[in-house]
Amino acid sequence: MSARLCILCCHNFHAEVGAGVTAEGWNDVVAVAFPARCGRPPVSWDELRPLLPADCGQVVVLGRSCLSKLGEPPADWPPTRSMPVQQCFHIVAGETQVNEAIAGGGYLITAAWLADWRGQLQSMGFAPEQAGEFFHDFARELVLLDSGLDLWPAAAWTNCNKPCNCPSGVFPSGWIACDQNLPDWCWNGG
Repeated sequence: MSARLCILCCHNFHAEVGAGVTAEGWNDVVAVAFPARCGRPPVSWDELRPLLPADCGQVVVLGRSCLSKLGEPPADWPPTRSMPVQQCFHIVAGETQVNEAIAGGGYLITAAWLADWRGQLQSMGFAPEQAGEFFHDFARELVLLDSGLDLWPAAAWTNCNKPCNCPSGVFPSGWIACDQNLPDWCWNGG
């Protein structure tokens, strides 16, 4: 079996990255999730090491603040590139689109977040019937960044919007991680 490219990314964006890899038909690429660390201590190389598949020949690590303390990869790792983004959502949508939505008061969600919206709200500390009050405090609208990879049931959008009682919009984001975040070195042996 030939060596594969391993894309390590935050659990919060793993579904989109994995679906994108599948949609591209990349049999020599695997997406692997590391624990979400939003606002908490960043990941370490020691924590990432056990996540690497045995046949991993190259590694790309995508993230933001979770990568801030990584430094250089250990000498015994395959060719590795840490690719920090300015905003986590830039992993699944274009910078301009994300920045404009946030500047306009949008609360961004992904299809994977939407597929488990009740669980997401619960992990934030409240029940669905409390969501409207929460979102109205800081968001003008809910913005679904839809990668077009069929990760969410259509009814989930309606069901999520009802208790949130916020204006909402679906922004097609496409599958852009391969274009913007994976440089030529990945495909040319590091």
